[in-house]
Amino acid sequence: MRKFLLLFGTICVAVLLTLLSLRENSLHPEVRFFLFRALVVRNLPDPAQGILTTHPPLPLLLALALRGYFPLAVGLSATLLLLAGVRRENTLPVFLVLLSPVFLLGTIRRPALTLFSLFAALGFSAILASVDRNDPEKLLLGNIAFGFTACLHPFGTWILPLFTLCEVLLPRVSLPRRGTLAALALFPFLALQGMALFFGWVYEGYALSPFRDPELSLGVFLSGIETPSLVGDLIPLLPFLALSLFSGLSRTLLFSGITLFSLLARSLVSPFSALLPALLFALDPKPWRGLVLGAVAHLAVSWALYFAGILLC
Repeated sequence: MRKFLLLFGTICVAVLLTLLSLRENSLHPEVRFFLFRALVVRNLPDPAQGILTTHPPLPLLLALALRGYFPLAVGLSATLLLLAGVRRENTLPVFLVLLSPVFLLGTIRRPALTLFSLFAALGFSAILASVDRNDPEKLLLGNIAFGFTACLHPFGTWILPLFTLCEVLLPRVSLPRRGTLAALALFPFLALQGMALFFGWVYEGYALSPFRDPELSLGVFLSGIETPSLVGDLIPLLPFLALSLFSGLSRTLLFSGITLFSLLARSLVSPFSALLPALLFALDPKPWRGLVLGAVAHLAVSWALYFAGILLC
């Protein structure tokens, strides 16, 4: 049954991604940034310089390898990873989220944000798992997963304080170990960000060039793009935010914090602010009926708003 759902889910997502791609009349600025940057890097005498000074670098590698097909590759890879790796209790919520236009269009228009949301959700779900039961091994893997987001999207810098705060406050560990947890939360992310600073200094003569130059930095490039309506951002978030209020303090803190930082950095995530909360909600390690309810509500509301022309426009 699980293998059938994996195959069926992958086929459904692939078909929907293909159909929605055909409806797209233009490339989203995020995709344009990576495709243009890939074109520049191919013509450099030293392509490694162009890759290492670009922030974030890993989506650029995908754009170099797969060209215009890299958003589709991101969507299929994320689908396979989620359906093959989640626990049985989370399979249905994850499947429903994958069928949402937030995920499907997010993959087509914001592939780097989709990858970031996936790994950030894995990191936050590890914290939730350590709240429900003491699982230091999973917490360590969650730190590594979140640290990886430093190479995926600039929104990670905004949400790093929330991740560190949750890591220190929420897990059931003694007070002396909380400092260790904070260091473990910060180290993978800051180490990868430090590499960008180093290569910026080596190749460009200015350490902050990967974060300040609009030709090198996705964050700076997107800051000049007009953001869509705030309504399209908030409504798909509401089912998760509302249900988190009834699922304990830890989940309320997480979803409220993610919503707050998404609103503060709208140019980086709009109109897909619900992408990270949707994946995190579906990956919640504590099985409860609200998981399916939230996923169904999100799916119904987001498709209704999409066909009404309000969502993701």
